[in-house]
Amino acid sequence: MTIPGSSSTALDIIKGSLRNINVLASGEEPTGAEAQDSLIRLNQMLDAWNADGLMIFTLGITDFPLISNKQTYSLGTGGDFNMQRPAMIEAASIIILSNPVVPVEYPIPIYTTQDWQEEVPIKNTPGSLPLLVYDDGSFPLRNLTFWPVPLAGVNFRIYPWQPLTQFADLKTPQSYPPGYLEALHNNLAIRLAPEFGAQVSPETVELAVESKARIKINNADDTQLRSDLRGG
Repeated sequence: MTIPGSSSTALDIIKGSLRNINVLASGEEPTGAEAQDSLIRLNQMLDAWNADGLMIFTLGITDFPLISNKQTYSLGTGGDFNMQRPAMIEAASIIILSNPVVPVEYPIPIYTTQDWQEEVPIKNTPGSLPLLVYDDGSFPLRNLTFWPVPLAGVNFRIYPWQPLTQFADLKTPQSYPPGYLEALHNNLAIRLAPEFGAQVSPETVELAVESKARIKINNADDTQLRSDLRGG
């Protein structure tokens, strides 16, 4: 059975990008320094894409237990909610486990700093279940503050952006959904060209733009598409 999408090593993407800007001829290999420098640029590009919601193809789902009378939790590696810090939490819910066989999920809004400042004048109000969560967006640990302060033990569920996998080295393959490898190949060529004193052809620029646009259209929901078309 063929799985849609493709896998590639970082070295293969780098060689293709360098051939695209005429730094390498067919069959040539980059030097060790050239390959390592290009790997850094490739991972930097993936890091930038991880901050762009329309480049993210899926959301994760992760649950954490809330402790009675505890209001604020850190989220990130080594935090109260120990996971890789997501660039964005798309949605959040409370999971009621009074009947574990049939848990009940209800969504709660994620408040911005302005929401938290203006709409919640009394911050430490106790209550049976949280009705909202304030995300301060801190780094390296995000801080999530619940209101009202829960008096009952429930689970908290987040739907974070699932980051694109970066390359640990030059030779370990990584898999991506359809469309990503062409975008990686052509957009990396544009990023590498200034470092190698090379020129980028109009065809490569066009393919780079088109391939990213195709990914964003596939990843966008109707609301995002309408906003983008309106210039939002």
